[in-house]
Amino acid sequence: MSQTPDYLGVYKAAVIAHTLSKTKNGYPQIVQKYSLQEYYDQKDQEWKDVTDNGWYMTGYFCLVGLNKETGEQSTTLNHTQICNTFDWDGCGLGYVRDDQNFVGRTVQIRVDEDTYEKAKSPVCVGWIDREDADPNPGLRGISDDEFGDMLNQFSDLFGGDQKKKAAKVPTKNIKKSTAKKDAMPDAEEAPAEPVAPKDKKEVLKSRSERIKEANKKVVPPSPPTEKKHDTEEYGKKEAWAEIYDRRDPDAEDDQVIISWKNAILEVSDGAGEGSIDADGWHAVVETVLGELGEVER
Repeated sequence: MSQTPDYLGVYKAAVIAHTLSKTKNGYPQIVQKYSLQEYYDQKDQEWKDVTDNGWYMTGYFCLVGLNKETGEQSTTLNHTQICNTFDWDGCGLGYVRDDQNFVGRTVQIRVDEDTYEKAKSPVCVGWIDREDADPNPGLRGISDDEFGDMLNQFSDLFGGDQKKKAAKVPTKNIKKSTAKKDAMPDAEEAPAEPVAPKDKKEVLKSRSERIKEANKKVVPPSPPTEKKHDTEEYGKKEAWAEIYDRRDPDAEDDQVIISWKNAILEVSDGAGEGSIDADGWHAVVETVLGELGEVER
């Protein structure tokens, strides 16, 4: 029986191994191995035991990236997830180096299809959360501080008097607008129809076989001659090519992959790449380059 799961989705998983490593360009990275215990059935809205299937996953969480605007290193979305999941205050790498603080803990992970062409597995860990987190995907709101910053930035458009009242404006029911549900093409492939849940196992099997056969090195897509802004044709493939065109040449491939996955999750509020429109893919590009840095023109 395959070690990786047959189904995409949310699982409860036990942390059976943990280590602090670093990426090829020296960024601190947490690597964890999980034994999958329960699968959340979205249709039945219940957890189902999968321990007898012998499924395992490995998650990679880079904690630091490069801020494009300041040119300084800053923490990533992965860092926020690890802090929230394991009650880490984010201070001191000594805590995350000690595997006793992690091994034996039960968490939730989301297993996604790995869309990167050089992937060695058809699936990857796309998210991590606390064991008692809501397994149903939802909308992520903004904090009071974020809302205050928003009012300060756009006070001229929504009324200058709001700037001084930013801290007092209630934010409980304010949510980010949802992204357009247009499906985008794969970074290297033509667009495909959405996969029905019952067909996911066949898709993963097919992708796994294709990965095994593709042992030769994949050449990155040819970079575009110019940026494609404000066009409906701008999608996942164009965003991927633009990142390779503009990224800092010192950025390693593994860091590009991690930043790419995290940016998709961040821009889509966890909904996945299928919910991202043209503007969203531009935001993915800027988010990735904000962490990796880019070559000066």
